[in-house]
This record gives sequence, C-alpha cells and structure tokens, in this order.
Amino acid sequence: MATLNGTSNRLPSPTVAVGGSLRNIAADLVDMTDLQLQLVRSEARAVRSIAVRAAVMFAVSVGMLLASLTVVFVGGSLLVHELAGWRLSLSYLTVGGGAMLIAGVTLWVTVHRLGRVANAFQGSFTELRQNLAWVRRLLGPST
Repeated sequence: MATLNGTSNRLPSPTVAVGGSLRNIAADLVDMTDLQLQLVRSEARAVRSIAVRAAVMFAVSVGMLLASLTVVFVGGSLLVHELAGWRLSLSYLTVGGGAMLIAGVTLWVTVHRLGRVANAFQGSFTELRQNLAWVRRLLGPST
C-alpha cells in the first residue's frame, strides 16, 4: 500500500474481515433456519397423512365393532349351536371371543400407527440440536 512517505507494511484493517465474516455467518444462519423450516413442513405433511389414516381406521374399527356386535353374537352363536351341537352358552362365548379378537387386533394396529406419529418430528429435533451445536461452536465459549 502506497503512502506519502513510501510504502507501508501495515496490514489491512481487521474490521473489514470481521464484517465479511459476520455477513457470512448471518447468511449461513438464515439458510439453516430456512432449511429447518422446510424439514418441519415436510414432516408435518407426513404426520398429517399418518394421523388421518389412523383416525379413520380407528373410527371404522369402533363403528364396525359396535354395529356388528349383536348380529355376531346372536347369529353366529345360533349357527355354531346348530352345526357343532354345542350348548348355546358355549356358542355365544366362542363367537363373541372371535369378534373381540378381530376388533382387538385392528385396534392394536391402529394404536401402533398412532405411536409412529409421535416420533415423526424426531428428524427435525435432531437436526435442530445439531444446528444449535454448530452455532455454539461458531460463536465460541460464552462468558
């Protein structure tokens, strides 16, 4: 760098480099925030789809159970009583137990799917934790 007295051995002002670094950090933080929001939006769509399916399956299962309970108990029990020659009480218990088993399996599958909804945002939370750790490392130790 030339001066009135000749050349100077001074280094450029560090404030120029710091200002550029701060702009880069701010741009990185904005980009990271934008990507984080995109991830949350994507996972929210997936959760909504899973939750709607599970809710519909649950409602259908409960509705079918309630609507068919009387018919299954009476009609099925009388059929078993006639075909197998069992006592009427044993026929009622057998048919009722079968209906409860089917409904229980369907409800178990539904509850299992609803459990997946709770874990759907795990990716976003992990990503957010990693991003926050990166920001902390970038900013250095706090006093």
